Amino acid sequence: MLNQNENSDYSQNKEQANQVPHSRHPSNCTEPTRRIGTATMGVTLVVCGVLLICFFFKPFDLFSLMKFSPILLILLGIETLWQYFRHKGENLRYDFMGTFFSLTVILIAGCFSVFYPLYMTYGPANWKVEEQVCGEIENEIYQQLPENIPVASLNVECDISSVSPSTQSISINELTSGDSVTLYFTLKQQENLSSFSQNVRTLLDNLSTVSYPNLSVYVEALCPEGDYSIWLYDRFAMRYSVQEIQQATEIDRYYSEELESEEALTLGSSTETV
Repeated sequence: MLNQNENSDYSQNKEQANQVPHSRHPSNCTEPTRRIGTATMGVTLVVCGVLLICFFFKPFDLFSLMKFSPILLILLGIETLWQYFRHKGENLRYDFMGTFFSLTVILIAGCFSVFYPLYMTYGPANWKVEEQVCGEIENEIYQQLPENIPVASLNVECDISSVSPSTQSISINELTSGDSVTLYFTLKQQENLSSFSQNVRTLLDNLSTVSYPNLSVYVEALCPEGDYSIWLYDRFAMRYSVQEIQQATEIDRYYSEELESEEALTLGSSTETV
């Protein structure tokens, strides 16, 4: 009987000893860790890939879509709440690469939103459209003016603000009130200020000023008295009479003095040769 009791006590002590290490090492039954940000990164990659494919086959205003980049923060917040309430009590941690990628996309979108107005104003798309519109305006004015107006040259400048990167071309009728057109006329040499003013008035009478928004006209010509020039900044100034044009005309007499000195040198050299 004693041996049996000793054996039973020994077996109980052995079982208790075997159970002690398990209680001393609770790390063997670790709880799972949930990563936050992986789903957001996956959605971001899919959306960016689809947008780029559509942009390559049919270009559109991709920069305007950058305004919706804060949606990534909303997706990241939704994913955080979803993981918290669904796996409550479990370990949660942010996926470093997923969160970093989402924040990088938002930062790039913010930079593009800052430089977007500069691109629209000074970018290649604007240059191409402005050059095309200037050519159309020059051809239209050439057809409007009769041959008796002594126009030596015409230069057209356009400042178009209604251009997007996807805009290939626009017509003159599509110009808006935010755009502006400037015409630079150079007349042939005039006899005097009176003839210059009369030719400017005739030029304005044959010019359709309503077709172009925010139109301004600059006219210059060489005369014996000097270099004549006049700025007509708006349509009200283009209603000037001949006398008002004559009063508003500026005369650069310094240029006239240069011409006289050149003529004097030419006459002097011709006299010496004789």
